[in-house]
Amino acid sequence: MSIFDEFENKKKINMQDDPVELLKKVRVRDGNLITRRSGRHTQEILARYHQSIVQYQEYMRSHDDNREQRVMLYAEIKALGWVLGKPEPEIIKEINTAKV
Repeated sequence: MSIFDEFENKKKINMQDDPVELLKKVRVRDGNLITRRSGRHTQEILARYHQSIVQYQEYMRSHDDNREQRVMLYAEIKALGWVLGKPEPEIIKEINTAKV
């Protein structure tokens, strides 16, 4: 019996549903299926946004070859900024403004 079969028996989710809809209903954590919460709070997103900006600026000041890390952080910052409803020029301005 798979973990999905066990979960289906417990929660009565129709396994014939669309897989995308099924994934919206459940999430796997440490091998256990749990119900999915609605999402992150705005404070969590804002904190990660500012933390990522500071980390990105530290990478920009370092002399190491960290281009891949910078690109990933830049993309994450832009995505978090969009989630927060910030316009793109404001996001870019905050990325390039030193916070140290």
